[in-house]
Amino acid sequence: YDKVNDGKQVGESSHQLECLQLKGAFKYRVHIAYFGWSNWTTADGICTLGSVGMHWGIEAIEITK
Repeated sequence: YDKVNDGKQVGESSHQLECLQLKGAFKYRVHIAYFGWSNWTTADGICTLGSVGMHWGIEAIEITK
């Protein structure tokens, strides 16, 4: 794990990001290509955001406390 700060790039610019694993206590939703927005979900510990194994890219992420 690594801390993500303002301006830090996650993933590679030439490839889509399919899923992301985060650690913490927060609420989130993800906009996934071909699917749209997921429901708001409460994370309590380690969570995986996105479409694992479906090859649908993450287009946006909303995170709140």
